[in-house]
Amino acid sequence: MKNVIFAILLLMPLVAFSNDEGGVKETNYQAAYAYTEIMSDDSSNYNNMSLSAYMNLPIYEYIGSSIGIAGTKYGKAKYDNFSVEGNAYIVSGSIFARDKNIGKIGVTVGYSETNSYNTYSDTTLDIDISSTSYRYGIYGSYYLNDFTLSASLNTIRLDNNHNIDTSHIGASYYFKENTTLSISKSDIDSDSSFGLAITHQPYFFENTTEVGISYSNSKYSDSVSFFVSYYFGTKVSLKTRDREYR
Repeated sequence: MKNVIFAILLLMPLVAFSNDEGGVKETNYQAAYAYTEIMSDDSSNYNNMSLSAYMNLPIYEYIGSSIGIAGTKYGKAKYDNFSVEGNAYIVSGSIFARDKNIGKIGVTVGYSETNSYNTYSDTTLDIDISSTSYRYGIYGSYYLNDFTLSASLNTIRLDNNHNIDTSHIGASYYFKENTTLSISKSDIDSDSSFGLAITHQPYFFENTTEVGISYSNSKYSDSVSFFVSYYFGTKVSLKTRDREYR
């Protein structure tokens, strides 16, 4: 609740100085697929695959919103005497204020459910574990010519009443209207990771499809991700999409 109140206070200045050149320009839809290969220090390599869908819609002038659902399947991770695999889904929504010449700031909420399957090699015991969590956060972006600076704060409340705090800061540069290079730093409690990503909208897809690859390094693992997104109905450059459509 404190995060929500704080976010509303941050929204007020942007709302006061915004005009009708903000929010979401028109309702649009996105479907995405992502594959991640995770390489842990203990050699327990595994992968994740996810599918997601989002709807971005205008509310009033400078106010926009996004609603999404995503499902993830976790590949088997092997440890000393047991292995873990599972799946999860999350539904989320956000509301934000934006001026396309300045930036945007918003609040987000989400609900997720995770199911994991633990198999022990020295016994015949298999354990299924289910958990739920709620997520609350604030986020913002600042547009500076061909640069975008971004930051977010989130709290994940698990069903055992334990909270996990996360933060993210990043910077993106548009080499061209359809190509970006991004760097980022993320923190989950006391663990930090650093990321690098390249995204592009190939011209032969007529600005309907975005592809990207990213690399992340943390204290205990490295990961490489590939992702592709398809946008229904909107044929605009990546820079315009990021600053006016989502």
